[in-house]
Amino acid sequence: MSIGVSIREPVAKFLSNKFIYNGALLSIGVALVAVFTFVRSLVLARGISLEDFGIATALLTSMSLVQMATAIAGEKQVLQDEDGGTDQFLAAVHTLAVIRGLFCGVLMFFASGPISSFFGLSDVLWAFQVVALGPVIAGFTHYDYSAMQRQSNHKAAIFVSTMPDVLVTMLTLPAVVIWPDYRAIFLACLGWPLIRCVLSHTTSQRPYRLSMNSTLVVKLLKFSWPLMLSGLLLFLVFHGDRAVVGHYFSMYELGFFSLVLTAFLLPSQLLHKVYDSLFLSPLSKAFQQRDRFESQQFLIWYSLFALSTAYVLFSILLGPWLFIFLFGEKYAPGLNLLPWIVLMVSVRILRIATSMLALATAQPYCELYANLVRASALPIAIIGLAMGYPIECVPIAGIIGELLALFVGLVSLNLPASRVVKPPAIPGMIMLWLTSMVFITAEIVIDINPPYVSVTLAAVLLITMIFFSIKQYSKFTIERGFPNNV
Repeated sequence: MSIGVSIREPVAKFLSNKFIYNGALLSIGVALVAVFTFVRSLVLARGISLEDFGIATALLTSMSLVQMATAIAGEKQVLQDEDGGTDQFLAAVHTLAVIRGLFCGVLMFFASGPISSFFGLSDVLWAFQVVALGPVIAGFTHYDYSAMQRQSNHKAAIFVSTMPDVLVTMLTLPAVVIWPDYRAIFLACLGWPLIRCVLSHTTSQRPYRLSMNSTLVVKLLKFSWPLMLSGLLLFLVFHGDRAVVGHYFSMYELGFFSLVLTAFLLPSQLLHKVYDSLFLSPLSKAFQQRDRFESQQFLIWYSLFALSTAYVLFSILLGPWLFIFLFGEKYAPGLNLLPWIVLMVSVRILRIATSMLALATAQPYCELYANLVRASALPIAIIGLAMGYPIECVPIAGIIGELLALFVGLVSLNLPASRVVKPPAIPGMIMLWLTSMVFITAEIVIDINPPYVSVTLAAVLLITMIFFSIKQYSKFTIERGFPNNV
């Protein structure tokens, strides 16, 4: 009997840990998004031709251009600002979002002609004009679900962010049957923002209001203008390569390039969402109150190093087989790009930390500087393609850009000397990670299969980083007042 009690008590304490509970909840939500996004890509890749998949990529790329170039980061502002949970602040965010959505829709409609010509798709101009409705619909989203996260209530946010992917994925199969070509992508371009908008209103606890409060709007714009410029740079980072490939190659090459990039970039994008939702608000409060800021930095860095290494290890061992098994042999040419894209994404995962620190300390220009450097990889890729180099030069240029962006993101952070933490604090960990990446690159170049050295180093690094993450998490829970035996 006493044994049963001794077992139940630690379990009860573990489950009562709110931080762990929220982390598990967010992870489940992100996992669902990942699964259904992947399934949707799988259905589209299997259900339409490779060329039609390339056209669908061009449509999504054009919509992303105007959306990312005008991003106001409403969710992040609600989480980061000390007044983010007030009715007045939400109303100002809604107003700015509506204006932005209308502007994006009009801009995309009139730019659809030049964009379609750039991709050599003037015969489907009407499709580019139709997807211009997507940003307009998204502009009427209710951001109360983001405000709820300030009180560690993540249920509404998870529901709003997860269910659109679930429903759109369920509808994709009949859409592919009805339109077995690029038109099936309309469901993602228009259906996803519509469902998300409806769900954001149904889960809100306060009425939807618009307010042209000039003081708050100016404050929002002051915070978001670097993010808007950064969003344009992010477009060049994540979609500029697709645009370049679509311009220099046919829709066939764009199809398999886009699928490999989408499939293996997804983990970093989902991780960024989890870390923002879980850590951004506590990290911002810790910085403002000068309390536990260093320990939270350590925890973020160690965990990201571990996750980045695990990602590389998994992708090296199982990535090629899994890709062909899921998407089919017609996408086999994309395997030549996979190792380079994996290396690029592994650095991208580490950059989540610098992005969060920039936002938590109200220094969005640091992220702007980093993305500016990252965007410099695009001209390198263009020069390489113009000189006749193969398509692999695009992700190779991306690796160079990501490494430079990580360095600039760290250097540009202006933190008080007492709160500067070098990530991680043990230089040997950095050297081990970099050594693993170097060996992986070398084994890619000389085509060693299987890559014994890089796999071994990555495994050692993963175990080491997991150990330090657990150790740092124990310290973090004690500082937050959680039981030290959790």
